[in-house]
Amino acid sequence: MSNTTPTTDASGGQLFCPLLEMMKEHRLNNNTQANLVVVCIHGLVSCLGILENALILWVVGFRLRRRTVASIWVLNLAMSDFPDNSDAAPIHLLSLLLA
Repeated sequence: MSNTTPTTDASGGQLFCPLLEMMKEHRLNNNTQANLVVVCIHGLVSCLGILENALILWVVGFRLRRRTVASIWVLNLAMSDFPDNSDAAPIHLLSLLLA
């Protein structure tokens, strides 16, 4: 069996799985162009999410006169999603950009 061929790791022990060896030698992605593309797309999606939630909060929260179960549900959904987009997204973008 090919996956039972023993190999040695850094401590001198034997690894029996080539996948473990590959995982042990894994390095971070150093392709800065790909990271920049990911950061730009993530930033655009985050900005659109912030604008979308702000628009929903404005329309459903302040302009809609009839309060139905569905409108309250959409308002609660937008309110719970708004801090996630506005707080976590810039921190995540910064970590992607500095990686």
